[in-house]
Amino acid sequence: MRAKGCAVLSLLLLLGCQKSEPLPKTLGEAKEAAAKARDQAKAGREAGDPEAAAEAAERARKAGTIAKDLLPQGPSSDQTALYAQTSQAAKDAKRWADLAEEDKRLAKLVSSWKAKSYRAVRGTAIMGAFKALALGAHKAKDSDVSSLGEPVKSAAPCGRGRRKARHGPPRQA
Repeated sequence: MRAKGCAVLSLLLLLGCQKSEPLPKTLGEAKEAAAKARDQAKAGREAGDPEAAAEAAERARKAGTIAKDLLPQGPSSDQTALYAQTSQAAKDAKRWADLAEEDKRLAKLVSSWKAKSYRAVRGTAIMGAFKALALGAHKAKDSDVSSLGEPVKSAAPCGRGRRKARHGPPRQA
């Protein structure tokens, strides 16, 4: 029984532990790691996964920190360029992660009950406005426009070009 428990525990540990990527040892490796993490952060945003984007941004930040530590005191222009590219990739990854988090927050807001009720009421309000315009156009057609009230006078020209479809909403004539 004990051997079976150890086997299950070992299996769970193997499945649960993700193989982490080795830390970069050169500026070139740090640049490649940051660029890869930036691309993963972008993919995380496009997939709607802000957690994956944030993890990728953290890996890019670590690569940028390592690149800064690997930069010698009197760096050459090549080393400075590699560090600048690594730093930029880390900043881009952070931006993608922030955008992914903002997308998630906005999606949550849009799906809220307030937004749903607004969208439900909006259609009713627009249909009411169109009916008022149509009524103004019919009254203007049947009588002299100058004898109508001011709201009907202003609504009449707007509703003139519309006609009712057989099935569905009114459309332009």
